[in-house]
Amino acid sequence: MALPPQLGQFDDIVSAGVAQAQGAKVALVFSETSDIYLNDYSNAGAGKRSLYLALRHEQIAVDIVIEDDLEDSTINLYAALFATCSHLREAAGASLARWVHRGGSLFATAGAALLNETNGTNAALASLFGVTSHA
Repeated sequence: MALPPQLGQFDDIVSAGVAQAQGAKVALVFSETSDIYLNDYSNAGAGKRSLYLALRHEQIAVDIVIEDDLEDSTINLYAALFATCSHLREAAGASLARWVHRGGSLFATAGAALLNETNGTNAALASLFGVTSHA
């Protein structure tokens, strides 16, 4: 499975490994869909890297999950996820919303994961966040 291109900027911090590295119960969400739209570069990418460093500074073991991990059982290994990406596949968003309803804690920055792979509203997460569109 190919990792999203923005993970290349984390190569010096995160190496290939197993889920829940160092017993991590916390993970950052990386989205290949968001990378396609080039929305997580510059300030947003710097913010994501800073969030990772802030969590590590608090001595919280942090893992990385991608959209495929949200759609399979890997997401169930974590207690908390941090989402900063603007776009997330609709199927991954639906899985993430179900995970939250089962008790997972999702921390999302403004606008995080509200768009899907077609640049439309990610319905499951918009509903989860209580966000409605107005023309």
